[in-house]
Amino acid sequence: MTPTSLAPSARTTAGGTFVDAFDGRYYRLTHVDRLAPFLMNVVSPSDLWLFVASNGGLTAGRVNSEHALFPYQTVDRLYDSAGTIGPFTALRVAQPGGDVLWEPFAEHTPHLQLVRRNLYKSIEGDRVWFEEINLGLGLAFRYGWATAESHGFVRRCQLENLSDQPCPVRLVDGLRHLLPPGIPSRLQNESSCLTDAYKTAELLPGTSLAVYSLAAGIIDRAIPLEALRASAVWSEGLPGADILLSDVQLPAFHAGESVTGETHRRGIRATYALAAALTLAPRARQDWVMVADTDLTQTDIVARRHELACGGLPEAALRATAESTRRLRGLVGLADGVQLGGDERITVHHFANVLFNLMRGGVFPDGHAMPGPAFAAFV
Repeated sequence: MTPTSLAPSARTTAGGTFVDAFDGRYYRLTHVDRLAPFLMNVVSPSDLWLFVASNGGLTAGRVNSEHALFPYQTVDRLYDSAGTIGPFTALRVAQPGGDVLWEPFAEHTPHLQLVRRNLYKSIEGDRVWFEEINLGLGLAFRYGWATAESHGFVRRCQLENLSDQPCPVRLVDGLRHLLPPGIPSRLQNESSCLTDAYKTAELLPGTSLAVYSLAAGIIDRAIPLEALRASAVWSEGLPGADILLSDVQLPAFHAGESVTGETHRRGIRATYALAAALTLAPRARQDWVMVADTDLTQTDIVARRHELACGGLPEAALRATAESTRRLRGLVGLADGVQLGGDERITVHHFANVLFNLMRGGVFPDGHAMPGPAFAAFV
């Protein structure tokens, strides 16, 4: 993606257009913060689901709400949860008069600093990017969500220096309120304080891989019940970053103090965050990736750790997101949803209509062929 101009836009109302960005075709909403928050569905060709609000609040998981990675809530609560559930970012940017605290996408930021916010949604509906440009600091921060069946939810981040001067930055970036498997949605919504008491978070030594699980199954009977599945998050792209497993040090960072890495937390809400210091060269960009998944077995965790140790896992995750898009286009194509025409709005709208019809009714991937044993078992 090309650097965005620092010149303040004369237009202050939201607008939209199709653009080529982030290795794909997207619809871009400029000045998206001028609109009331709205909800989006980030689709996938697998059992991964993600609902995200235009202000960043989200819920996500596998299969259904009983396997949520972030709390499954009503849409009004998703709007209110932006910054406290899911992604958050805070940067301390060195300036001649001292450090300036910048919190991209925070509700209060536009009242304190001159920023411009844009939203990008892929024409397939399976990727979304958030962009905030700080005109006063000469920086742009972007993050995007995509899915990969074999890896989970892939969050890519970019911090770009749009100025002609080097820029020292300290940052904390991550995900808040991660859920381990084994918490029914009703219990989470009605007794979240109880569920917090069972949560454990552990950073595997020598890796960026953090594992989130329950100390024991939550049950109202005096019997032992092991929790045998876990959620996990790993990252790549910020060498030397400290990893935080809770948000208890965030107030210290906001106050300008240093933070230290954490290896184990228990009995509190779980976080995965990277704390790093870097200096961006003029017109340079720093990229990193964060991948989260849930419902993992012990074997899955060992395999992820081995893949991280061998290297190449971030590239594999990004290739898997591209493959996810190809699979999605193939499924929609089976129902004649991929068309070309003179008006891109019409062809994209047709793709979306067919896609959501398929999500309600399914598709016949083998045409009229029917697997006999499966049909006999059904009958």
